[in-house]
Amino acid sequence: ITLKPNGKIMASGGNNFGQLGDGTNDNKNTYVEVDKLNLSISTTAAKTGTNMTVDGSLEESDWGIVSDVNKVVSGTTNNTVKFGVLWDTTYLYVGIEVLDNELFHDSNKESDDDSVEIYIDGNNEHDKNYDSNDRQFIKRWNDPALFEQNGNTTGVLHGWAAIPGGYSAEIAVPWSNLGITPATGMTIGFSVGCNDDDDGGNGEGQAVWAGTANNDKDTSAFGDVVLGEESIPTPTPSPTPIGLEAHYLFDEGSGTILK
Repeated sequence: ITLKPNGKIMASGGNNFGQLGDGTNDNKNTYVEVDKLNLSISTTAAKTGTNMTVDGSLEESDWGIVSDVNKVVSGTTNNTVKFGVLWDTTYLYVGIEVLDNELFHDSNKESDDDSVEIYIDGNNEHDKNYDSNDRQFIKRWNDPALFEQNGNTTGVLHGWAAIPGGYSAEIAVPWSNLGITPATGMTIGFSVGCNDDDDGGNGEGQAVWAGTANNDKDTSAFGDVVLGEESIPTPTPSPTPIGLEAHYLFDEGSGTILK
């Protein structure tokens, strides 16, 4: 990467995931202008080898629900929301925990009730409009259904569960649904939102991890998820003996030797 005197950023090299920011996925042997520089926040999705049960409970030890959803983009919200992301060769998994003492499901529109939203920019273009690789899913509290703005729910697994002080939600999106093939190191555009309804009727507000109140139509401000490697559990070491004790019998009598 180099910076020209006129302020333009130039880059070259591998570009199979669009990482050079020139709007293509072609490798470059010469410098090209970076016209889609993305300075968004990012998180890493660990690759899981666990047979995941998608029921909203988030009981698998692989989950790390640590990323905060606290950027208020509409109204007001008093929820505490965290999420985590995992992946394997079949699914992208998203788990969300919401702490909220006032939960409502009484509206025709999912986003007017307590619910979580998952935004995916499958080809990581960060464009102003959705295309065929982009999704907006909404999972509402106490609702067996799943909403996607264009009805693209084929093969998607989902669930929610009650937890102390709120609820959790889980969704597994097949890579085939997004029309992409995953690989370690790949980056996709991504965000999570949480809608808060404290008194019924219309919701009070929305917070997101990354982006704006227009995440449902504009992917340009999404954050990034990088598909990481599978984490290998650290083996528990065996206790180290403090000392060795041996007993010997001599002609003169018995004795003990410590080593």
